[in-house]
Amino acid sequence: MAEMDENLERQINRALDGELTADERLALDRELLRNPEARRLLEGYERLDALAGETLRSLLSYEPGAGGMLPETVAQPTRRSYSRTWWFLPGAAAAA
Repeated sequence: MAEMDENLERQINRALDGELTADERLALDRELLRNPEARRLLEGYERLDALAGETLRSLLSYEPGAGGMLPETVAQPTRRSYSRTWWFLPGAAAAA
């Protein structure tokens, strides 16, 4: 049963990607008509696919100053000078 579910899941993913042949698509459609669990799985994957596409489109069409999700400038981390107190850490660990 789990092997059948993996095959069905793979077919659904390939269908959403447009990679099925006509015969494979026909077999998937028949399975979707017979199996309500397969239909629910397809609907869930369609929702995820749509959400992922919407998210990618919103990120790729980002324009600075348009009120998007990303800040206009990203603060660069300030570089700190070298601290000699790091040398005490291995000594303290060794003493413990």
